[in-house]
Parts: sequence; C-alpha cells; structure tokens
Amino acid sequence: RLEVLEFSNQFIRVDTLLCLMHISLGCSLGDLPAPRLAGAMRRSAAALARHDAVPMLVRSLDLLLGQDASRLQAEDGMVESEFRLIFNCLYIQVLFFGHDDAFVRGLEIGQGRLGAPLVSLLFEGVKACADTDLLPIKKTCPVAP
Repeated sequence: RLEVLEFSNQFIRVDTLLCLMHISLGCSLGDLPAPRLAGAMRRSAAALARHDAVPMLVRSLDLLLGQDASRLQAEDGMVESEFRLIFNCLYIQVLFFGHDDAFVRGLEIGQGRLGAPLVSLLFEGVKACADTDLLPIKKTCPVAP
C-alpha cells in the first residue's frame, strides 16, 4: 500500500520510492529496446494510476517540502534522492497521461497540505531547489507545466 510513503521513516520512504521507480520503468532496468521499454512503462504507469500513485506522490512531495529548511540542506543525499525519485515518478505519469483531460484536472485538485495542487507544489519545489545546489532543480522544471 502506498500509504507507507506518508507514515514511515525516510529510509522506508526512499526504498518504497525506489520500488515505484522500478515499476515506473516497466519493471526493468531501463535496458529493454525502446519500443518494448515504452510499452512496459505505459502499462506500468496505467497500473500505478489505477492505484492512485499520483495523489500519493503529490502528498509525498508536499511532506518533503514541508520539512525544516535545514533538513533540505542536509548533505547525506537522502533528501536529494527522495526528491529525485518523486519527480521521476511524477514525470513518467505526466509523460504517459498528460494528454488525458481527466488526469490533468486531477492534477489541479488540491492534494497537498492546505489543498495545494501539484502545480503549486512544483513551483514551491523549484524555489526550494534554487536555494541549494543539492536538490534536483533540473528534475522540477520539466515536470512543471
């Protein structure tokens, strides 16, 4: 169950996000021929969408952005990894479903703290990433519409 992303420590969250990333890559290492990889990724993205992965990823991003600013500056790499994994998983969902009006409307619905939609959180992510060289701003900008 994806709720583990909300109610667990950082190590379990990162492990869960690594699993979601593996699933997002079509349960492969990304080493399949392009047509097979794209098909596997599309099927996996659909499976994750059926299990409400996007709202959970949005809440995870929201949780991460709500952390103390000093934690975002930590140099242990855990926060950076968590940001990257969330952004990569969201990017794959947007890549395969960005043309779907219902999906896009779902992104506009507030799913984060105080009803923040994904777009607001992405802009907040850009701001947080711009304040440090440790966080993946290049991952944030392509996802923001």
